[in-house]
Amino acid sequence: MIGIIASVVAAFAAIVTLWFSVRTSKGDMLRRIDKKKDQIRRIDEQQIRMYGLNGRPSSIITPLDEKRSKLQSEISELERKL
Repeated sequence: MIGIIASVVAAFAAIVTLWFSVRTSKGDMLRRIDKKKDQIRRIDEQQIRMYGLNGRPSSIITPLDEKRSKLQSEISELERKL
């Protein structure tokens, strides 16, 4: 009985370890950076559709601006970890 419990715990620990090692790999971090840059590109395109090429008044901070700055800080954090 104890052997079965120990093997289940060991298998669970192995799966968790594998998940963390894949998640912190360089390839995964680069993939997440590319995904966030793509999201920023979509936000920029959406703002161009909303406000035109001349832009919008700089004093107004929209939710898209907040999301864009959050994504940029996440990219900076991921690049720092590399």
